[in-house]
Amino acid sequence: RLWPTLHLDPLNSKDVKSLISAECNSANVKLTKEQEKKLERHCRSATTCNALYVTLLGKTIACVGNTGNIDETLQQCFQCQDTVSLYRLVLRSIQESLQSDEEKGLLRQILCVIGVSHNGVSESELMELYPELSSTVLASLVHSLHKMCLLTYGCGLLKFQHLQAWEMARLEYMEEGENVISAYRQKLVEYFTMQLRVLILICFSFNSQDRVTWRSADELPWLFQQQGDKQKLHKCLLNLFVSQNLYKRGHFAELLSYWQLVGKDKSSMAAEYFDSLKEYEKSCEGEESMICLADLYETLGRFLKDLGLLSQAVAPLQRSLEIRETALDPDHPRVAQSLHQLAGVYVQWKKFGNAEQLYKQALEISENAYGAEHPRVARELDALATLYQKQNKYEQAEQLRKKSFKIRQKAARRKGSLCGFALLRQRALQLEELTLGKDTPDNARTLNELGVLYYLQNNLETAELFLKRSLEMRERVLGPDHPDCAQSLNNLAALYNEKQLYDKAEELYEKALDIRRRALAPDHPSLAYTVKHLAVLYKKM
Repeated sequence: RLWPTLHLDPLNSKDVKSLISAECNSANVKLTKEQEKKLERHCRSATTCNALYVTLLGKTIACVGNTGNIDETLQQCFQCQDTVSLYRLVLRSIQESLQSDEEKGLLRQILCVIGVSHNGVSESELMELYPELSSTVLASLVHSLHKMCLLTYGCGLLKFQHLQAWEMARLEYMEEGENVISAYRQKLVEYFTMQLRVLILICFSFNSQDRVTWRSADELPWLFQQQGDKQKLHKCLLNLFVSQNLYKRGHFAELLSYWQLVGKDKSSMAAEYFDSLKEYEKSCEGEESMICLADLYETLGRFLKDLGLLSQAVAPLQRSLEIRETALDPDHPRVAQSLHQLAGVYVQWKKFGNAEQLYKQALEISENAYGAEHPRVARELDALATLYQKQNKYEQAEQLRKKSFKIRQKAARRKGSLCGFALLRQRALQLEELTLGKDTPDNARTLNELGVLYYLQNNLETAELFLKRSLEMRERVLGPDHPDCAQSLNNLAALYNEKQLYDKAEELYEKALDIRRRALAPDHPSLAYTVKHLAVLYKKM
């Protein structure tokens, strides 16, 4: 959508008649000629011949059915000269159909809480907000409101179907003043704060990453913004998991607007985030929390890069890289991801030498982890090609583009990425055929890829079987001193490292290093990676 508003032309008399007839026919309601003429005369003004008004009018008549007094209903509708007033009539008819004052009160609360929310409210959230609301009553109310074009569903949330419906709810229930609206907003604030398990009104805690859902991240900052409470909004934004959730889902402009509201410029915002991360890092213990910390640093770096704060983006991305190299493994695919992100900053900063070195390291890791013909490798080749193109190294760029194109072609022929779970299951079923078949370099590579995939899914036992079989096949086909054997040894050592079998891991890393020393040039990156592996292993030991 490139236009801010969709303008619909007024309906002519023929279209009005056709639309109302369609609604009435769906409910087996027949209008007399006199009633049709009255409707035609009524729907001639600018406010009564628009599509929404006529649709709502047709639904109102259809709901009366053959059992009600259509003439009386028409008389009531004719007094409504715009869509909002017709919506108010519809709401009153729904209220009259309810059996008790309690249900009427629940109807009011549902519409008000949806009205003050940012993106709507789910049915489960409504039942948690109002424990007295049964699923039966809620289903009945939602059905009536949806049928009459008041509410609709979007992403599993109930929201007003049209702005006029929201305006009707405001006039009907919230006309008493700002205090009513504030009370409902506060109810939502308390609910989503509880969901975060963070007392945002009192203190700031980081132990809530598992509970920061997209709902909490969407609603809380917006509610604080609507309340005009800059202090609470500021504290909410400094919950790093809230900001990370917003940024990763593409709400970049919204996140920036919140910071502008609290009066912070880009540089101040960057400094506050970085200080908060350093403070959080003090409380991080264990591998899982460190991996989570690395994700936060990477998100901050990408955010600052998008803001154009290149010099400030380097530090968090560099820290993310360091943590992943230590907490995971220097050859882990997430390390390649960190290298790729950091290289992107240097490209934008026009520090092409730094970027080239990082892209090459990312390429090496991706090839080791996934094999030379994986789409992730193609991504790194494309990045390097773009970098060379910026430096007018067109011949080198073209070679890399061609190589990347061939990889993507092969991946397309295989109908999807090797990382796809469906393809993974299909390949696992071919394990017996593969292991009983001929020993070939291609089969050995396939076994290695499967081992890496299972390793990344934390299925270590199955991964070990594949990696061992790959190593054995490569030693038979290529010889024990071939660099591919070093790759298998390296992957198997990483697996033992993960299982905390450090002695086995050390032995295999040493073997891989010995092979690479004899087979590769003294300054080859693979040598540096294996040395780094050993350093990290000794640190853990």
